Amino acid sequence: PIRLSGKENEIKYKIPLTIQVIYDAMVTHVNASGEIELEAKTSFKIGKDWTLKTQTDLTHYVWIKKPVAQVAGMNIPLGSLADVILNNSKSYLGKQIDEMTATYFDLKSIVASAWSSITRVLSVSEEYKAWLLVNPNKVTMSPMIIQGDSIQTNLSLSAKPQLNIGEKPVANGVSKIPDYVQVLGESQRTILVLRTKLPFSETKLLTLNQVGGQTFSSGKKSVTVEDVNYFGINNKLGVELTLSGAYKGKIFLTGTPQIDTLTNLINLPDLEFNLETKNFLVKTAGWILKSNLKKMIQENINFYLTLNLNDTKKELEKQLNEYPLATGFRMKSKIDQLS
Repeated sequence: PIRLSGKENEIKYKIPLTIQVIYDAMVTHVNASGEIELEAKTSFKIGKDWTLKTQTDLTHYVWIKKPVAQVAGMNIPLGSLADVILNNSKSYLGKQIDEMTATYFDLKSIVASAWSSITRVLSVSEEYKAWLLVNPNKVTMSPMIIQGDSIQTNLSLSAKPQLNIGEKPVANGVSKIPDYVQVLGESQRTILVLRTKLPFSETKLLTLNQVGGQTFSSGKKSVTVEDVNYFGINNKLGVELTLSGAYKGKIFLTGTPQIDTLTNLINLPDLEFNLETKNFLVKTAGWILKSNLKKMIQENINFYLTLNLNDTKKELEKQLNEYPLATGFRMKSKIDQLS
């Protein structure tokens, strides 16, 4: 086993090795084996492009068992010869360790793989056609530390995530890995501000599922909702209804979207016929104003928040926990609060 110790940007380790010595004694080849413990230190730095550059030096070695050869019944110690070889081979051995480190610990590839994974579009809910775009734009790393028999560090991600309802969006995050930046200290908590995008085309479909084809009456007269559309007007939500029956045409209502934090719903508590529609109906179809049409529309307009925060929290946690970032690297996530 290799024993590790170290501090910031420098790793010290002891490597036990078996040494095989083959000595040309003119008339024959003499073989001997011994055991040695090499002490080495590797200093490293990380370039802006996440390439890991190392410099390994052999600082000391201790013979556990010196090599002894038997020739014609005599024991010939070869430790001194091995000492010469080892002293002359220090730079070569250090270079070999650096080459092996570059081959087997390709930090740039690990970070690139993690970055690629996190820039993908994640499906949060098939039922509600909800998609998560993490939209990362920066990644930083804390200094590496030796913890027991492992090397640990923290990668911190800055992102502007967005939740999209409807068609699968196109990932538009930064495709190229940002430059390496080292930050002191570490944080085990992440706060994300999650933008949610809900297209009017999607709210239309969800509302039609609730009120499309429904009939509203007042006395002997009634109308049926044929279509619904949404539009924005001065920070208010406009609702366009296409009606058939005793009144054929379009009417318009407006309201201010508000979040009910108890039910996790967005509703329009002040939904009203807009002024032009109201004046027109007073003259031509005042009975619509007395019907339960406005009340029914108002009650069925909390549609899109059936995808409530508790469901979203569970789905996000399921998607992001144990998420594979790269070979040997997984992301562990626990969402404490989503509000």
